[in-house]
This record gives sequence, structure tokens and C-alpha cells, in this order.
Amino acid sequence: MSNMKKTIAVLFSAALCLAWEAPSQAGSISVVSDPGTTTFVDGITWFDTTGAQMTGMEVTATFSTGFTQTAFWATTGASSGHVLGTDWSITEASTTRFNNWVVNHSRAGTLDRLLFDGIPGGTVFDRTFGGSDGTPNSASGQDFLPTLGHGPLDLLATYRDVIAVIGDAAVDDVYRFLDINFAATGNSGLASGVTLMYRADTDNTGVDDPPGVVPEPSSLALLGIGSVGLMLAGVRRRRKQTTA
Repeated sequence: MSNMKKTIAVLFSAALCLAWEAPSQAGSISVVSDPGTTTFVDGITWFDTTGAQMTGMEVTATFSTGFTQTAFWATTGASSGHVLGTDWSITEASTTRFNNWVVNHSRAGTLDRLLFDGIPGGTVFDRTFGGSDGTPNSASGQDFLPTLGHGPLDLLATYRDVIAVIGDAAVDDVYRFLDINFAATGNSGLASGVTLMYRADTDNTGVDDPPGVVPEPSSLALLGIGSVGLMLAGVRRRRKQTTA
């Protein structure tokens, strides 16, 4: 009986030690906003966005090895989409508010950061806003929330560059960028072969004068020279026809 009590006492002590150590092994999750530069849009056109409705969104992945790559979101099905990089991927199979985004990679080192720019894909990131809609037609959002695989990671999710509907002030619930830092406190990022799942709501939007490619001065000069050349050629051709 005495040995049994000792065994129980040892097991109980071990359990207490594990319970005490668990918090130090768990990662922290912080979600913040940085209003930055306001992007104006015509309005929120759809709030129940799926993986198929973000085509063109830019996603930049940064790894601990120094490798950085930007890839573009593509539609894969009626409600699904993904972005495929070199040995890394993110998928979304349904509505972003209620369904998990799934992150995977098989590269050397760790995945330290993901930066999403929604505007090229007509997409914005919608934060929780005290249970109300916030920006008109945005409905209730969903903050970045890991659901699987974050383990001991210290995650910092920053919503950057607030969105405002033309003619209205920004409400501070809808943003252009979602910046996910997997190694916010200097710890290791997402290891190869580990699947991370999270939720983060998005909406669709109309953009007022979306950013375009501005030709370099040299390109503009060449374009001007080419136009002048075509005009002169036309004048010469008309003169020859008149002389004949």
C-alpha cells in the first residue's frame, strides 16, 4: 500500500510539473492593426468571400534561409482557390470567414512571414468589429485565428493600410494587407512539413483607380519616338501619292 501511495505521489508530482511547464511551451498570438495609408474603394461588393473570389491577390512568403517569393492567388474550383510557390502553398476551400486557410511548405529552414496584398485580387481583410458590420456591407468580420499547427510559435498578425469607401471616413475594420509573422519574438518560424490552419475573413471590393504599372521614362521616350516615326512615315506616303 505504501509503494502504491508513493507511485501515485510521483505521478501526481510529474503531472503538476507538466502542467506548470505547459504555458512556457505554448506560443503567443497577437493581432494588431496599423492604419498606415488609406486605400479608397468604391464599396464592399460581397462579404461572404470564398477561395474562388480572390484571384490575383499577391502573397509573399519569406523563409529563414533568406528565400523570398511572391506568388498570385488562383481559382481552383467553384468555391476554392490557392497560391502555389516553390515548395510552399496556401489553400482555401470555401468561405474565408468560416473555413480554414491551410499553409504548407517543404523548404529548408522555416517559414517566417506571409504578407497578403488583397487589392490586386479585389479583396480586403475584415477584422472583428465589436459584433457590428463596421464598414457598410462588410458584415461581421473574423480576426486572424490559428486553429491547428501553431504549437509554440509566437504569431503576430498585423492588419495594415485601412480601407475606406469613397466619400466616407475609414471605420478601421477593413484592411488592404494581412501580415503574418511566425517568428515575432525571434523564435523559429513554421517548420517544414508542419501544416498550419487559421481563419481570417475577407470581403470583395471595387477599387478606385487601382495601382497600375507606370512606364519608366526611357520606355516613354521610346514610345514617343516610335509615334513620331509613324507620323512622319504617313506624311511621306501621302506626299508620294499626291506627286504620282
